[in-house]
Amino acid sequence: MLVDRHEYACQAINISAGGVAVLGAIKGAIGERVVAYFDRIGRVEGMVVRQFGRCFAIALSASALKREKLDLRIAWLVKRQAGLVSDNRRSERVAVLRWRTTLKTADGKEYAASVIDLSVSDAAIAVDAAPPIGSNVALGQRAAKVMRHLRGGIAVAFKEPLGEADLKRRAEF
Repeated sequence: MLVDRHEYACQAINISAGGVAVLGAIKGAIGERVVAYFDRIGRVEGMVVRQFGRCFAIALSASALKREKLDLRIAWLVKRQAGLVSDNRRSERVAVLRWRTTLKTADGKEYAASVIDLSVSDAAIAVDAAPPIGSNVALGQRAAKVMRHLRGGIAVAFKEPLGEADLKRRAEF
């Protein structure tokens, strides 16, 4: 999405935690603010700093933590493409805008949580809790099981899969 608030199809042709080169039908103007959503990466934003051919480059605006997470995600995707790591996920995940929900543990404690990414079968959650792997939890009203611990959160598998329509509207938690 460019400053005119219109959304345009685009493709990342090169990305790092500091910037992204974008190929698209419309080029952003130098100095223009851009917000983009890329499959497997999620939301990025920044400012157009260079144009070349049918492409433009964006210098990303992100906190140190978001840059670190983006670096880790890019490194993992590169390793996955090279066949050096496997993806144990049952379903393709989509990055989502972080939205707030609650995580309720089996002992009845509730924690503020944010959904990071989501698929029909599972989700990654940013939360200040680390329930034991295998324990039952509720993400909002949806029953789930803790599958693994992440830095700053957990990954859960839903007891009942989301429908594709629920996933597209980002499910209500």
